[in-house]
Amino acid sequence: MINDVESEKINMIITKDMSRLGRDYIGTGELIEKYFPNKNVRYIAINDGIDTFIDNTNNDIAPFKAIMNDMYAKDISKKVKTSLHSRMKEGLYVSGRCPFGYMKDPVNKNHLVINEEQAKTVKLIFDLALKENTYHFIAQELTKRKIKTPASYYNYVWNTKCINTNCISQEYGVWVDTTIKAILTNQIYVGDTVQGKTKKINYKLKKTVKNKPNDFIIVENTHEAIIDRDTFNYVQTLLPKNVKRPEKKRFYLLDGLLYCGDCKHRITIRYQTKTGRSYTTCDYYRTYSKYHVCTTHTNNYEALERVILDNIIGVCKKYLDKNKVKGKIEFKNVKFGYDEDKIIIKDFTATAKPGQKIAIVGPTGAGKTTMVNLLMKFYEINSGDIKIDGVSIKELTRENIHDLFTMVLQDTWLFNGTVKENIVYNRKNIGDKKVKEICKVVGVDHFIKTLPNGYDSEISDTDSISAGQRQLLTIARGMIENAPFLILDEATSNVDTRTEELVQKAMDKLMENKTSFIIAHRLSTIRNADLILVMKDGNIIETGNHDKLMKENGFYASLYNSQFESLK
Repeated sequence: MINDVESEKINMIITKDMSRLGRDYIGTGELIEKYFPNKNVRYIAINDGIDTFIDNTNNDIAPFKAIMNDMYAKDISKKVKTSLHSRMKEGLYVSGRCPFGYMKDPVNKNHLVINEEQAKTVKLIFDLALKENTYHFIAQELTKRKIKTPASYYNYVWNTKCINTNCISQEYGVWVDTTIKAILTNQIYVGDTVQGKTKKINYKLKKTVKNKPNDFIIVENTHEAIIDRDTFNYVQTLLPKNVKRPEKKRFYLLDGLLYCGDCKHRITIRYQTKTGRSYTTCDYYRTYSKYHVCTTHTNNYEALERVILDNIIGVCKKYLDKNKVKGKIEFKNVKFGYDEDKIIIKDFTATAKPGQKIAIVGPTGAGKTTMVNLLMKFYEINSGDIKIDGVSIKELTRENIHDLFTMVLQDTWLFNGTVKENIVYNRKNIGDKKVKEICKVVGVDHFIKTLPNGYDSEISDTDSISAGQRQLLTIARGMIENAPFLILDEATSNVDTRTEELVQKAMDKLMENKTSFIIAHRLSTIRNADLILVMKDGNIIETGNHDKLMKENGFYASLYNSQFESLK
């Protein structure tokens, strides 16, 4: 859902009630009160009577309902946890997966019975441990004898690059030291249930942490033992204690961050004394090289680090900082169609220089708005390219591109909030003085002062504010945003002729020092444009300023003259 909102595929979300959106009152409140308004998304909870686009009392008590939903979820979580702990203390096995060597009793799912095939392996592991063999030796011995690993019983697929006979078997797998240790130290094999080894951090997170051994829930003699208690206790005395890794003599920038692309295990960094160089190798391959589970992946570490850092720097350079953007946009042989069989934009090529006012005109269906949608990366082009300051939009994120543009559209919108909040929108560190200065420049300050509480007056999209005043508030919002590019899409089409002059003056202020794209229905509003692109059937058929195009007496001149003839 969030991905669809971010990609602007949806503008309304409806749920049965608020609990369907989420029971975390902090997260739900963040969505309803900040995220959805910020993205201009309408949220409706049917049973709770909540509609964020309508001012009603149910919206005011929504935070309290969210808290109650959260408390309900917390209460249910506590009850489930208490019930599970009670059953554990009774010696009932409540985990989903059985420990290796056991299976669930067909008659009672909370009771363990011995799995004879796996129990033989458990006994063999303890027999080998009694002979004071190490974890690693036992693991290699079991693998050599082709004894199935616990993972093999769950159809785990082992990564291997081997095509020879001395390969890892998908049927049996490879035993590892940690599995041997886990079996040898598990008290469950003497007939005791051992549960509660981990716990969730809280009811809102799935993350678990390990409990201390003293906090384990252990109930003795609940099922048949595989290993007698004396043998188990003796083996514990033979196991290595307090094994510590040697301290690292060298530290690497990428240490712990490299993983094998084939087997997904860690890539370790090793130092070669003879050459004085560091190199990488797949840790899984190094440990089990004779089974060909992977390949060495040996690389010069210094060279690898340099390549990765250069790549990171390259990615960062492709991000355009709106405070440093010069303002040049190039369309190169752009081709686009919603379906490959129906091409709308056929071969669009144009260049907008920094600070220029570019007007795009043409009849309905010519492709004017489609070009803007492609520039904003709402759709991917079929072929060709669009570049911003020489960087292809294919290499930029949609969020980065949107941050570079201010849009003033034909259909304005206001959200429930104060006048100041509607103007500032989601911008931070904008003071009252700055807001008032911009409103004076735009010419909307006088109107705001006539409201009951001035800039603190509550307004919404349903209030009876004229189309002209709405557009001026939107232009003030755009000036606060101060993006290097501006898109005006039929911005004066919904206002009367008298108001149009006031809005036009405000837009002229907004366009100062910005590269602007103007899609205009009234051609009289773009007479001062630096460049006019005349489109028809997805192609540019004429270019130039107003005077040049009128002298040519072509398609643009006929469009312009027809509008004035209709006014007579």
